[in-house]
Amino acid sequence: MELSTAVGRARDQALEAARSGLWVWLWDPGAYRRVREPDADTDGEPGWTPRLRAGIRHCEAMDRELAEEAERLHSLLSSMSTFAVAQGTEAQERFTLAIGAGAAVIGLPALVLSLYGANAYLPMDSFDRAWRLLLPVGTTALAAVTAVVAWMPGASRPRHYLVAAGTVVALLCVLLLAGVLVPS
Repeated sequence: MELSTAVGRARDQALEAARSGLWVWLWDPGAYRRVREPDADTDGEPGWTPRLRAGIRHCEAMDRELAEEAERLHSLLSSMSTFAVAQGTEAQERFTLAIGAGAAVIGLPALVLSLYGANAYLPMDSFDRAWRLLLPVGTTALAAVTAVVAWMPGASRPRHYLVAAGTVVALLCVLLLAGVLVPS
């Protein structure tokens, strides 16, 4: 972005220098008129006038080159903004799937518990009661997060599956703690 701004400023300077005849009108108005009029008589010109004409041509060429460069930079910025929008869309999709996974991890076990009831297994004062209650909940939650990780855009890495399994284990630990602390 800053490079595009710098190129634009340099182009403005080159254009202004070419238009004003490198400001030769400040000290030699006659030379300025001769340079600005293409069919002017070149007899009696000072010896430095050909260099002045070459400098003006150089400024005009620099203006053209910088215009092309500015166009390239603008197209590069446009393509980069398109790429950024695509990345933002993918990030939004990932976020939506992650929120869906969180809802599934919390909602599906709640559904299982509400369908079958947990009163027969509470309080979880024995291993038998604990695994009978937590196995369907853990299986449901693990299936939900595994499906979400598999469908997530981009490559699913082993660490994604480990984080998902860790989330399910954390949920089961919270449920186990809550089940143990339930008053009889």
